[in-house]
Amino acid sequence: MLIEAGGDSVQEVVSNFMNSSQPVFFRDSNGQQYLIIHGSPAQDGAMYFDGGAAGSIRHDELGDWMRTQGYDPGATKVIACHGGQIMTLNSPGITPAFDYTGQLEIAAPNDGSGDFLSIRGASARYALSKEGRGKVDIDGIKVWIEYPKGSTRSGKGKDGKEWSRKMECDYGRIMGTVGADGDAIDMFLGGNLDADKVFIVDQLNSDGDFDEHKCVMGCDTLKQAKELYLSNYPKDWKCGKVTEMNISEFKKWLKKGDKKVPASSE
Repeated sequence: MLIEAGGDSVQEVVSNFMNSSQPVFFRDSNGQQYLIIHGSPAQDGAMYFDGGAAGSIRHDELGDWMRTQGYDPGATKVIACHGGQIMTLNSPGITPAFDYTGQLEIAAPNDGSGDFLSIRGASARYALSKEGRGKVDIDGIKVWIEYPKGSTRSGKGKDGKEWSRKMECDYGRIMGTVGADGDAIDMFLGGNLDADKVFIVDQLNSDGDFDEHKCVMGCDTLKQAKELYLSNYPKDWKCGKVTEMNISEFKKWLKKGDKKVPASSE
């Protein structure tokens, strides 16, 4: 079932349907068409959306699904939601209404809108919104804190089984980047953001092959970085090879590194 919503503005419609379980189409007073759709991140890096009667839709199939509903993906801006939050969206042929390289214009709950916060040290988390979410700038590396420490991250695996984990540290995405999975590169933040080190984990899939990169800041040693990373996964989770860089080297890797191959192989 699709909902074709009415309202005075996209802000109003998002506020009303942020937690709806059904896809919502809306056209504003200027004729711009929007799709508000609700999804869950999977451990394989994909996003699965609720397509109503069509069932679960993978993020890279979203454009085809929109056409079956009579909507032009090229003319429709998409707002992806999960757990009352606006999420990033990188789908072929899809135009997101917002992404991590721009400003979130909707004053929806926990959207982190506003100026970047330049932060250093352990006070970083408390410089964010009261929910712990927001945008932070750490030595020029802009991170959207999507899941603060203590929150629950959930999704659905390739096998269709739902999973959830309590976050042992702040977790988010590096804005303006695209990783191996087509989404922004993920970042775990430890407690010492004065540390001039970044650790890149070559995350593995269930077959033991390279999946995507997970980055860790706020740790002083490789051992601490591995422990922080593994603390956010099941006990039997395997940690791939980890590459240590200083901030300057990491910025160069973000700009020029090949995100389709393990960082340890470069």
